[in-house]
Amino acid sequence: MVEFREQFRFTPVMTSNSIAVLKHFVRADMGITLLPEFVVAAEIADQQLVAIPVDHSLLASGEAHMITRLGRHLSAGPHKLLQHLTAWMRAFRPAG
Repeated sequence: MVEFREQFRFTPVMTSNSIAVLKHFVRADMGITLLPEFVVAAEIADQQLVAIPVDHSLLASGEAHMITRLGRHLSAGPHKLLQHLTAWMRAFRPAG
């Protein structure tokens, strides 16, 4: 959508659905990637990566969701994980 709106074309060097691969790609100085800041918060804190904000309304409107089956009662382990991830994601929610 950004390409169409801004009338230009990205030429990807690599395409992956693995966040770990994308982070390694950047750490290996092979290019850049577009990821939400919360995904690389630890690497930013450790100064392995640098986040450069992209000032574009379409890119700023990304969302992350956790989905579970309606009415499903999770066992203790998955329930704790869901609670932990929910708290972690709320901590990185942008103000506004």
